[in-house]
Amino acid sequence: TKAMVVDDEVALADLVAGWLEDLGMETKVAYKPDDAIRIAAEFKPGLLVSDANLGSEIDGLELARQLVERDPSLLVIFMTGFSERIKALQAAGVATLAKPFSREDLAANVSSHLGQKLGTHQAARQP
Repeated sequence: TKAMVVDDEVALADLVAGWLEDLGMETKVAYKPDDAIRIAAEFKPGLLVSDANLGSEIDGLELARQLVERDPSLLVIFMTGFSERIKALQAAGVATLAKPFSREDLAANVSSHLGQKLGTHQAARQP
């Protein structure tokens, strides 16, 4: 699976990408939404792990909306340190990771969502 990590905190983005690579994923990192849009067009990730608050005119939610519009199969997990925002995202049924989180938290969240996707595709193939 190809994964793209987007966060304006360079060290965190690189750390999360490394953890995803440890899980066997091919990763790309972007630190700004504009870069993420450009990279996604070429890289075509199956998973987006993005900070919800990117500190720019395009936040993580808008970035994800644009990328999912281009590829509806894209799985999205948001990272956020804002408790009110994470509550709102979770209430909407959106995959979230509360900062700070561990490698194990990330692995569990990713495997849960990729497993659901794989289960959905397998069920769709059965007669």
